Amino acid sequence: MNVNALGVIWNRIVNEMSVLQDEAAQMGCPGHVMNPVIRTVYYRETAFAAKVFAAEHRRTGENSWLQRAERALAALQQQDIYGGLSEPVWKPRGVRFKKGSIPATALLLDAFWDATEMLAKNPERENWPKLLAFLEACYLGHGLFAHDQVKPGASRRPSAVQNTAAMALLIMERAHSSGVRHAFVEAERNAVRDALEKGQRSDGFWPYVFPGALQSFVFRSQLLRRGLRTRVFRTLYPGDSSVLFGDAVHSCYVLYCLAKTALRGRKEHHSDTILSGWKWVENHIVDGAEGGLRVDFEWEPVPTIPRYANFRDTTTYFLIMAIARMLENLALLPREESRRIVTGLSRHIEARLLVKEEDARICVNPYEGPQELIDNIYPRAAESVGWKGALLADIMRIEPRSPVSRGHQ
Repeated sequence: MNVNALGVIWNRIVNEMSVLQDEAAQMGCPGHVMNPVIRTVYYRETAFAAKVFAAEHRRTGENSWLQRAERALAALQQQDIYGGLSEPVWKPRGVRFKKGSIPATALLLDAFWDATEMLAKNPERENWPKLLAFLEACYLGHGLFAHDQVKPGASRRPSAVQNTAAMALLIMERAHSSGVRHAFVEAERNAVRDALEKGQRSDGFWPYVFPGALQSFVFRSQLLRRGLRTRVFRTLYPGDSSVLFGDAVHSCYVLYCLAKTALRGRKEHHSDTILSGWKWVENHIVDGAEGGLRVDFEWEPVPTIPRYANFRDTTTYFLIMAIARMLENLALLPREESRRIVTGLSRHIEARLLVKEEDARICVNPYEGPQELIDNIYPRAAESVGWKGALLADIMRIEPRSPVSRGHQ
């Protein structure tokens, strides 16, 4: 494996997380981590940093990283991280918060639990009933979840989002495997798994939303998908509510969660679905820079006006590397192929996506594509490298220590 490319990327991310933790301390939030996009503390970022620091401690044995990880975990345990966290959304007139976001909650807890396991610590004051009650408040029935908590009495049914269902399933399976017995989990977790299998396209791709009745009819027919893509179907189901809508990063979110669920003991239920999802990924990896590999984003929608979007999202690279390592551990991908994927993607990231200025506020470019496309995507809190670092942590904690130096501990 190309340890040099991985080491360069990893060291830049670790350094960025260190600087942002120090900045949060200067603001009176010790242990937490500043988000460089919204310029305030974001608890999810703190959990990602805790996992990054824990991995670096495991990798190097240096006590300074243990101290940073412990400060981050202690800061999180002083907050209510089980009741459904708000997700910051950048607006031209200021940041707004979406209440009760599954991605804000589930990804924080996933990283938080991973960090505590790396450090052999037990979380204090876990509140599973509150967490599962929050998930139930996002539930639409039949294995489907909204992106955020559903407001009681809402006149309009929110869209059923595939990646948030996968994140919810990851939490539900963790609860079950941890011995937590909760009526909602026991009654619905199989329905969520089945829905994700039904929501997967025949080529292995997961669109952003679950297919409804009419959508399912079109969904299963390649000819209809092509013929109606820009006409009737787009009129009936415009924009993000169309089952034809999707992007690489959200499909990879689903695959990541299913692979991680399989690692917790449900491999027999997910193998075919996971392998189909991975086949789609393999079909969208092409030759990249410096003899490496890159993700083919050319098929994704192109925004023609400024909007929120995850198109050309470089987090996709880090999700794929994490998935490849998990599939290797599940014996679903040969070790040589897993290493080839990680090596190739890391070479391309270092050559094309890593910002050359060492003191850059965000060290990995959040998007890959022409500037005119990127200019039409609003800034997002997730553009920070925290989540990318948390995904890379599972690989780097078992890699040899890189000789590349860092300036911040």
